[in-house]
Amino acid sequence: NKVVIITYADIKTVSDSKNNFETYANGLAQIYVEHADHINKAYAGEITGNSLNDTFYTFAKEVAVIYGNTAKKLENLSVPIALASKHLKLINTHLSNVASMESILDTENDPVTALAGFVAMSENLNEDIVILTEIGRILKTNDI
Repeated sequence: NKVVIITYADIKTVSDSKNNFETYANGLAQIYVEHADHINKAYAGEITGNSLNDTFYTFAKEVAVIYGNTAKKLENLSVPIALASKHLKLINTHLSNVASMESILDTENDPVTALAGFVAMSENLNEDIVILTEIGRILKTNDI
């Protein structure tokens, strides 16, 4: 599946003022609280890596939508210039997760691409942690 990628032209940047950093931090926190809540609601405890059943496919479909919605919310957030590159990476990993989950949904027709989807999803989740840590460091440097 083709990954949609956004560029700097797609995000709204603002100056690096304390108020803009605070507004960004609050907005990012709210987006992630909602994201986690939606993922938790979509998760059914019976899902394991060994069970490619209807429950898993339903979960994967919901997760693709959740990641797409989160990416859109992130794209609409006003971003201080110092955070723009990290924020852009964050959005693009979410968009990559959408494509990854869509690939996983096609396991029966294309197991190789589905496997690549699992690998990309795992790598993206690790990358999200790195990016969010870097964003946190920049916010802390700016007394947020």
